Amino acid sequence: TAADLDGAAAELRAAHPGAAVRTLPLDVAEENAVATLLPPELAEQPIDLLVNSAGTSTVGEFTELDPAALRREMDVNYFGAAWTARAVVPHFLERGQGHLVNVGSTASLIGIHGYAAYAPSKFALYGLSEVLRAELRPRGIGVTIVLPTSTRTPMLERELEEAPPETRAIITSTRILEPREVAEATLAAVARNRFEVIPGRDVALQVRGYRIAPAIGRRVVDRNARR
Repeated sequence: TAADLDGAAAELRAAHPGAAVRTLPLDVAEENAVATLLPPELAEQPIDLLVNSAGTSTVGEFTELDPAALRREMDVNYFGAAWTARAVVPHFLERGQGHLVNVGSTASLIGIHGYAAYAPSKFALYGLSEVLRAELRPRGIGVTIVLPTSTRTPMLERELEEAPPETRAIITSTRILEPREVAEATLAAVARNRFEVIPGRDVALQVRGYRIAPAIGRRVVDRNARR
């Protein structure tokens, strides 16, 4: 909300006196609003980095979810990033520089019980990021996708309250990241122009193990759900 943005801006100004902080209330799921409101803002204040981190999550088993949740999560988590990138990438290309960051999730790679709305949107975001990397890297524009596991945020708190027992068991069976860890890993990846980053060395090792032996990884996840 506008009030949330104003609060965040006030915190930034207090932490960094003299910094210019601008806010723009916008629903990234609204294609026309993004296409209309962002270009004038970019013309007035050029940017070098876009971080698509808007997201929502409704936890529940596929057959029990409100169909509206399936559409809303795709609209925000996937199309929100797509519409924003479509508005900003031409700005990067015109300036000959820039870096695009999409905040995905380990759920971009692994299907988890209870994430029938969330995981498909993040899988789609990973695919979009791969395409954008292929198209933009040769033209001097960086692309990074960040794949954090569960992170200590209000969204996770809500998920834990609403999640089926199986999903809650899976969430709590892995380490929960702190927001600063994710932010620092993201900035380091941008500085090194890395495409993919998984915050947390222990989490990264687990994900790499899953990629090498997905059948074993699925058995571990299923065992936690059965328990």
